[in-house]
Amino acid sequence: MLTLGFCALFTASMLLVGSACLAQPGKSLSQTEALDAADAQVKAALANLEQAKKKLEAGREPLPGERVGLKDGKSRLTDAYFKRIGRLEKAVKQAEARLDRAYRARSDAKGN
Repeated sequence: MLTLGFCALFTASMLLVGSACLAQPGKSLSQTEALDAADAQVKAALANLEQAKKKLEAGREPLPGERVGLKDGKSRLTDAYFKRIGRLEKAVKQAEARLDRAYRARSDAKGN
């Protein structure tokens, strides 16, 4: 005998399958699943890019020891600062490339 919980779970899963098919008429469930996975990759890549950009902006402020005083009272940033910023900029570029790949994968999943 089926329990009430199992019946509710089964009904909910059938509704989910039905709604997925209604959302994408003419596409098989596997195509819909591929599109859902591609959408998830795009969302994750967008979040990753946003985080990388925030880290870059926050990182623009020199850390202690990354600014050296000069004789004339001025200061300059050290090589360590520029290397750190370079790593943060590289992370942004990698996140942008990941997002581009995710957009292409989603486009392919749509059949475009």
